Amino acid sequence: MKVLAAGDPAAIAEAVEMIRDGKVVAIPTDTFYGLAADPLSREAVQRLIEIKQRDEGKGILLLVSSFQMIHRYAESIPEGFERWGVWPGAVTFLFRARGELMPVLTGSSGRIGLRMPLAPTVTSLCETLGHAITGTSANRTGEEPARDVAGLDPIAGGIEAAIDGGRLPSSLPSTIIDLSRAAPALVRAGAVDFQYLLERMPR
Repeated sequence: MKVLAAGDPAAIAEAVEMIRDGKVVAIPTDTFYGLAADPLSREAVQRLIEIKQRDEGKGILLLVSSFQMIHRYAESIPEGFERWGVWPGAVTFLFRARGELMPVLTGSSGRIGLRMPLAPTVTSLCETLGHAITGTSANRTGEEPARDVAGLDPIAGGIEAAIDGGRLPSSLPSTIIDLSRAAPALVRAGAVDFQYLLERMPR
């Protein structure tokens, strides 16, 4: 596993080429380290699943860098969603997925999880690639997510590189809200309070 420096444009360019080549790169997000791969590549997604030893029925979170980008992956986005003031941040929303997405990304549920993190590394990677990246936590399923590069040791053999953003302060995962239903529903409590989010959503 090669370690790259966060904030270095050359490191971002190198990581982008790895992702385009179907490799998996660990990156700092606004919660834990995540595993970035190309969600358009079946081989890359399969590699990600093998690294995490993950059940294919669980779906895979995608990270985006703009409100425009979410329309490539989600349908039935609430009107005025970009004005809610909760993105970028540690909130994952479940939307109805566009039909062309690979079922492994949705866990065959018809829903896709999207998040727009504050982390500049995510923004740089997405903007350079021109599309979303995967963002599932950097760990084997059932184990603690990595909060620094040292925490990646158990899965380092499957990762091409890691972008070292230091030790991340968050101890909570993102809050997950399901927007595919008639009313927003809390799926997982996390870094952002659900009541705070409800107050910003149109009634």
